[in-house]
Formats: sequence, C-alpha cells, structure tokens
Amino acid sequence: MEIAGVVLIVAGIVVVWGAEVTASGRLGINGLIGLRFGALLMSDRAWHLGHRAARVPIDLAGAFLILTGILVLTLDLPEDAVGILVIFGAIAALAMIILGSVLGSREANRVLGEDNESSSS
Repeated sequence: MEIAGVVLIVAGIVVVWGAEVTASGRLGINGLIGLRFGALLMSDRAWHLGHRAARVPIDLAGAFLILTGILVLTLDLPEDAVGILVIFGAIAALAMIILGSVLGSREANRVLGEDNESSSS
C-alpha cells in the first residue's frame, strides 16, 4: 500500500505544479503539460487565461490526490478499504479536472471571441 500512497502524492504534486506553471504564464503551449484541447491551443493568450480560469479546480484535484495518498500511508486500513479510498480520491480528482477543463475551455473560447471581434474592427 505504501507504493499507492507515494504514487498518489507524487501525482498530486505534479498536477498542482502543472496548474501553477500554466496559470502563471511560465509555461506556454506545449506537448506535455496542461489542458490540451480546443480553444486552449488556439493562442498563447487563450492558453494562459484558460489555465488561469481552471487553476482552482485543478489545484483541488491535486490536493485530493495528495490527501488520498497521505491517508493511504497513515491509516491502518484493510486492503479493500484502501482500494475504496483510492477510488473515491481518484473520482474526486477527476471531477475537479473535468470542472477545470470546462471552465478553462469557456474562458479560452471567450478570449478567442474577443480577439476575433477586435481584429475585425
């Protein structure tokens, strides 16, 4: 069970780090880190502002993974209870990633709409 706990903690740290570097503008469009679909990939501005809009839910996803990992490592639970805990932690993280993706996509689409309006004027 220790491996599962460590993997969850490391995954959570990577998720939070990715959310922070993309939302802060330190990491632009790339092939590895960040939300990689649709309007978010259409411009640097859409990428940055979309990730800023997604930052809180994605940070929460990372926090859920880290918390789940800590609980797996510290609680003396039977193996099947650990499995249930991991599943619930993963579902909570996935829900936050989906929410962040929706918010980021909406913001990126809004930004692209603004950019198209200003360039056609």
